[in-house]
Amino acid sequence: MPRRLLRYASLLLLLILAAFTEVAVAASPDRLPQDILTGIYKDAVKGKAPSDWLLEPKRRGKYLSKSMMALWAKVDKKRQEEDPMDWDPTTDTNALELKDFVITTKNQSEAAAVLAVKMIYRDYKGPTPVITYSFVREDGHWRIDEMRSPKWSLSDHLEFWQKKRA
Repeated sequence: MPRRLLRYASLLLLLILAAFTEVAVAASPDRLPQDILTGIYKDAVKGKAPSDWLLEPKRRGKYLSKSMMALWAKVDKKRQEEDPMDWDPTTDTNALELKDFVITTKNQSEAAAVLAVKMIYRDYKGPTPVITYSFVREDGHWRIDEMRSPKWSLSDHLEFWQKKRA
């Protein structure tokens, strides 16, 4: 009888530990696209260089998809002293100061998401710029696969930059 009780107690303990492990994993999910963009744009509002996450090769892997990383790798091979960006694509400007932002989710599934970020600048009365981000889920993490405005897309810009240096 004591052996049977010991087996049941051991089995019960294993089941309880498995349940706690599942709860712990579920409680620490990967950052969602909204969270990623909120972090980027909060830094921009604070005056930190908004595109550092994009321009610094060591930081890109935390944010960008494999296909966007491959495109940047080609650009980095051709880059010498000139940066491929002469404006800040995160804020869609090279001179205006970001005051605030509004993020809206256009659509989201288990594998992809599209979010739009509306910029609110200090002392600016022109049309409201909006950057749209396409996310993909890779290896269990959300990654930016494209960013675009009505006038440009990041992938088109990087491909054009490469062709100019060919």
